Amino acid sequence: MSLYRRTHRTVDGQRVDGTWRPIFVRNADVYHLSDLIVYADGAIDAGTEGLTDLDGLARQLRSGRVATRPAEGARASAHHLATWRFTEVTSAIDAATLLAEVADDIDRLNGRPDSTGRCLLAVQAYLADPTEDNRLLVRQGYLAIPEHQRVYALGDMDARDQPLRVLATAVGDVVEGYADDEVVTAELHAEAVEYFREREPDRPRRTVLIPADGPDQPSAPTLVIFQPDTPWNPGRSRPGGNGSSAKQDRDSLFAVKANRRRAPGGSREKICFTRQDVSGFRCTP
Repeated sequence: MSLYRRTHRTVDGQRVDGTWRPIFVRNADVYHLSDLIVYADGAIDAGTEGLTDLDGLARQLRSGRVATRPAEGARASAHHLATWRFTEVTSAIDAATLLAEVADDIDRLNGRPDSTGRCLLAVQAYLADPTEDNRLLVRQGYLAIPEHQRVYALGDMDARDQPLRVLATAVGDVVEGYADDEVVTAELHAEAVEYFREREPDRPRRTVLIPADGPDQPSAPTLVIFQPDTPWNPGRSRPGGNGSSAKQDRDSLFAVKANRRRAPGGSREKICFTRQDVSGFRCTP
């Protein structure tokens, strides 16, 4: 679920952030495409019987009220959009994976490490102290990541999750998920360790999250209105005020501009501005 899908509700005057994902809710023999809304305080709205929690969502998944894989031939409905019947149904996730994803969403909404983050923390602990107990913690963390999300854990589409799988497997065992049943050797294990040691300097950059609503402080002003350098008094709000005519002020302004265009020695110059420097500076063409 993407945290760029943001929503919130107000509880006792406090904003509680949330996110959502599509889900099927079964009503009689019809599966309705609905939103599963997850909030930072652990409340979950499946569009069925008010707010619930992870345990309540698990019960609704077991009963079939909320579904990840509709029944073959069942009717479906997207409110005010379309109706259809399911044929050759396949599903990207099962009930257990959905619950794991929702738990990750709650962690992320609270600024805590999710299953991927906890696995990578276990990797750091193993690099600092490469004991078998710490390697088993890496394996435990890796298996806790929703299966279809594991390939993205390292943010490396070249290596994918191969270094994690090797590190999570004991030397002499077969790497899970490899098509050719590759056995982890001491050399392969050392290569995986070296991969993580080389990416350590890059880790702080990879873990920086961009807020969905933008940064707290702007990196540059959106719009800057510059006050022209004019011969009339700074306190006057417009030409023609304080007793002078608009024509006199315009004539004086034109004279100032003409003087600015001609520098000592006959060379021309102009006023330049940048977004970062609102005071302006002189530059020659």
